[in-house]
Amino acid sequence: MAEKWYCFKDKVPMVEAEVVLSYLSITDVTNGWKCPQCGVVYLDEETVVEKVVKAEQMVEEK
Repeated sequence: MAEKWYCFKDKVPMVEAEVVLSYLSITDVTNGWKCPQCGVVYLDEETVVEKVVKAEQMVEEK
C-alpha cells in the first residue's frame, strides 16, 4: 500500500487499518484505508477482486 489516499469528505490522509468485510454469512478481515475523522473505509481494487468477489461467488454457489 504505497499510494497516499485521502478521505473524499474530510480531505485528510487516510491511515492503513485492518477492516472487517462482511457479505451475508461470510466475514473476513483485510487491510484497507480508514479515515481517522469520520471512519469511512476504502479498499483498493485488488482487495475487492480478491476478497469481495470471491466471497460473493462462494455464497451464490451455495
